[in-house]
Amino acid sequence: MDKFEEALQQHKDNLTKNLAEFGEGHRLNRMHKEIDINAADYEYYFQAGQQSQQAKVEELQKRVDEALKIISQESEEIDLAEYRINGAFVDAKKVEQALKGESDGQ
Repeated sequence: MDKFEEALQQHKDNLTKNLAEFGEGHRLNRMHKEIDINAADYEYYFQAGQQSQQAKVEELQKRVDEALKIISQESEEIDLAEYRINGAFVDAKKVEQALKGESDGQ
């Protein structure tokens, strides 16, 4: 069972529970049939949502990679003692900018 089918089944299960709790069990067959009839539309929107979330994950991964690149470059270029005293604020600012997607990649 894929993620969409799991989500659709969970929706049906919740609907069944809620209708039963409110004494509307007689509507259950009609509601399940309506869900099944519209399943293709639901799946389209589900997949669109999944793709949107994946795009966000990929953008965040790019930001993390850029931040790690900055940290790696800075730690190689600056003496550790100087880094602790003088460079920490600047380096932290560069990392913050990279994580926010504001880095120019330098």
